[in-house]
Amino acid sequence: DGICCLLKAEQLQPFFSHMCRSGPHLFITMLTLSSSTHTHSRAGAIVNVSSGSGNHPTPLLSTYAATKAFINEFSRSLHHEAKHVGVDVLLITPYYVSTPGMYNKPPGLLNCSAQRLVQDTLAVLGRYDMAYPYIAHAVLGTLMDKYWATPAALFKSMNKTRMRSLAKKQAQKQVGSPAQGAGIKAAA
Repeated sequence: DGICCLLKAEQLQPFFSHMCRSGPHLFITMLTLSSSTHTHSRAGAIVNVSSGSGNHPTPLLSTYAATKAFINEFSRSLHHEAKHVGVDVLLITPYYVSTPGMYNKPPGLLNCSAQRLVQDTLAVLGRYDMAYPYIAHAVLGTLMDKYWATPAALFKSMNKTRMRSLAKKQAQKQVGSPAQGAGIKAAA
């Protein structure tokens, strides 16, 4: 479900190896494929999509946040390297975007649609090297950057949310099980 949880020792190596290799490796591969076109024409733009989770400590998402922090720093460095050849590098760090990977939740205040994110990103392209293009993400990112209380407080909040989610999933499994379903029918 995208949240890092405690794993048994024998599960750690494959999990971290996959996360740490796949994200940055695919990112650099795609960048390498597109960079020769941009530097040859001495014009163009590269928009790297990371995550707000890469900008600060993110309990329960530590591996995910670390791979996003890599993309953040790589993109910021690349911006300075590429600007002298006319290539604009923009790093966007959204928080929640309504996509199939987010269980198709409808867009709301904190989760924008993918179309809205693209529209807002194009509006800031060429003006910044890093941005939260969606206004609610900018507010959230600014609050996280300026008023970061403690990772412990965030961990406590995220852990409560995770425990509620796990309890809800467990309750759904129990309701859907044949033995439990039979008990419900008998009681009715």
